[in-house]
Amino acid sequence: MTATLKCTELRKSYPGQDHYALGTETSGVSFEVQKGELFALLGPSGCGKTTTLRIVGGFVEPTSGTVEIEGVDVTDRQPYERPTNTVFQSYALFPHMRLGANVAYGLKMERVPRAERDRRVKEALELVGLAGMERRRISELSGGQQQRAALARAIVKRPALLLLDEPLGALDLKLRRQMQDELVALKRSTGMTFVHVTHDQEEACAIADRIAVMDQGVIVQIDRPEDLYRAPRTSYVASFIDAGTIVRGEAKRHSDVVELAHPDLVLRGTRPAHLHDHADVAAVLPRDRVRVAMPDAVPDAANAATGTVERVIFTGSAFNVSVRVSEELEIRAALTVDEVAGLGEEVLRQDSRVAVHWAPEDVVFVQDSEAAGQGVAAGARV
Repeated sequence: MTATLKCTELRKSYPGQDHYALGTETSGVSFEVQKGELFALLGPSGCGKTTTLRIVGGFVEPTSGTVEIEGVDVTDRQPYERPTNTVFQSYALFPHMRLGANVAYGLKMERVPRAERDRRVKEALELVGLAGMERRRISELSGGQQQRAALARAIVKRPALLLLDEPLGALDLKLRRQMQDELVALKRSTGMTFVHVTHDQEEACAIADRIAVMDQGVIVQIDRPEDLYRAPRTSYVASFIDAGTIVRGEAKRHSDVVELAHPDLVLRGTRPAHLHDHADVAAVLPRDRVRVAMPDAVPDAANAATGTVERVIFTGSAFNVSVRVSEELEIRAALTVDEVAGLGEEVLRQDSRVAVHWAPEDVVFVQDSEAAGQGVAAGARV
């Protein structure tokens, strides 16, 4: 595949700060985004994701490192000199211009002929579902329509790279999910390359081909959404994306098998290839692989624990059940509606005594970044 974007050893420090906003003293941030890919930068506030996006867009100058777009080094170029466009959370639409003029603005600045300009504006508005609304005032558009208008203004110039800085953050849940679907459809219909910044793991997983999870100015893991959930490399990643219950204890390695002893249970499973010999280890029990049963119906007592149902949350497609095993340990399970129907309503009653169980192959062992003292150090080693 061809890389549209290549970032190499990016670092950023600001005057008066004793730490790097992006990168560390010894290394920078490096990654590639392939042509036609929707790539998400995911992490909490202050992790460096927006700084990365702004460096790519030319709005922030890196302390060191390079940015290449379509094989050309653009590190020293201004935003208007790069084949990029950015959609911000605030949309930044011009309130005194009608929709068509907003979308056409960039083309007008480039002196694109009127007929070509009108044709491309019409195409862009059709792509985002705003066809025929050229004369609408910005104040007459809903929040979702304004978001589409900002997208149309960005794609009308046909950039090599479209940068999205949490553009869905101001929308309500229904509109946000609708726009997630439309972003994926837009990527497929245009073949455009996207870099999307978000702190919402569900949003990232819903739209991205690959996700870079960031912490303290570095990327700790890049993977497809399903691989992040099925095989997180560190406890930080598992915790941030809410991959399941994290269990800590004394770990022993036996060739390719790991055994972790917690005061309330023992977890055994296969040692992942990335887990080096001296790493601190934690275990993850994915919610969708943990089963719930009555205490006398557990098939394998060696891979189970008993506890009390503490709370049940219905999400519309599943029941999230939290079982308190001890004061220190709560195990969460995600049960489908059909599974609950087969078990009976008793498993959903608060304070019911139940068992949780799993298969050894469902236990995921990760490097314990909390025990290592910082996510950055742990992430850098895996």
